[in-house]
Amino acid sequence: MPRVIYNEKKIYGNPIETSVLNTFNLQKIFKNSPELGKVNKLKPPNFQHFAIIHGDRFYGTDYLPKQILFWDFDQSNFYFITIIDEKIEIRENTPESYIEVKDDQVIIKIEQTIGTMLKHVSQIKKITGIKIDNKFVETFLETLNIDKIYSKNIVEMAYSPTDYFEQNDEMLRKYQILDASKNMYLLYLVNILEEKNLIKTVEWKGSFNEVSKNLKKVFNVPKNNIDGKSFKGKTAGEILCAFTKEIEKDTNKTLFCIDTDSDSYSFGIIEKELLKELIMIGERIKVKIYQPKE
Repeated sequence: MPRVIYNEKKIYGNPIETSVLNTFNLQKIFKNSPELGKVNKLKPPNFQHFAIIHGDRFYGTDYLPKQILFWDFDQSNFYFITIIDEKIEIRENTPESYIEVKDDQVIIKIEQTIGTMLKHVSQIKKITGIKIDNKFVETFLETLNIDKIYSKNIVEMAYSPTDYFEQNDEMLRKYQILDASKNMYLLYLVNILEEKNLIKTVEWKGSFNEVSKNLKKVFNVPKNNIDGKSFKGKTAGEILCAFTKEIEKDTNKTLFCIDTDSDSYSFGIIEKELLKELIMIGERIKVKIYQPKE
């Protein structure tokens, strides 16, 4: 797929801004790119096809900006809207290079297409969220020795996942949260805990070595008397269960998991006397805390 690459992070032509072609509208399109990606083809007078390229990154000394690509099925011409530092320009590919677009008819057609894309955005069904009490979120975080400053984000994204993602997609992408979902606040919570080295996540088929390595490196839990060879072909849940027994036998701590409604296990270590409290608070904020079972 063609795309515009710049030698430096700046536009080279004249910036354009209209009632339709402006950074506010284009950011709405970028934030809803997963849903817009389901729109296979537009009808005339729009461009029939488009591609949204998030970009905004360097490749060596070259810069790939955020851009939207437009083309028709029966044409070889490709047109690009690029955004760099809140400035917009339109370019067209030619055999020689990418030139600035000044043709009013092309600009009007791009505006028409952007307008149609925005209509699709307005029809995207918002995800129904849940209301959770901020004070219980704060208590949950404090039980795990996490600053309660994160509670506001958790409460807001749980209540309105779609709106929160639209307004904070760049921040969420840093945590590999690439689209809005009902359990987005759980993924964010797990990411924060991982960032603080309080939990680790492994896939359900994670190996014994992977699980034991994380337990030893992050939580200083040795292998003890567990024979790794006997867990060949076992799931991460079965392996974690064995470690739970060993941890409880030798210490005043135990192992817990956070359910993110996925195939992975996000696990950490907590004092035994705090586990029941964490489970109860978790129920208040729709965060399921459990211990892996055989």
